[in-house]
Amino acid sequence: MVYFIVLCKYCGNPRYVKEGENGFKCMKCHKYMKLNEVRIIAKVESVKDAVYIVKELKLPEELRGKIKEN
Repeated sequence: MVYFIVLCKYCGNPRYVKEGENGFKCMKCHKYMKLNEVRIIAKVESVKDAVYIVKELKLPEELRGKIKEN
């Protein structure tokens, strides 16, 4: 399964979307967007990688890459 990491075009909140889905709702601002309307910043093969990237993007920049995954 392929997952896209995207940023909300309204608030910038990151999330992942499964390949084949046409749209999604932002978990932060609750706006609905179509996948072709947003910037895809990464494409990964596993949900574990998708979750890790989204968690990293939600951290302050100075902490990114410094917290180890359990």
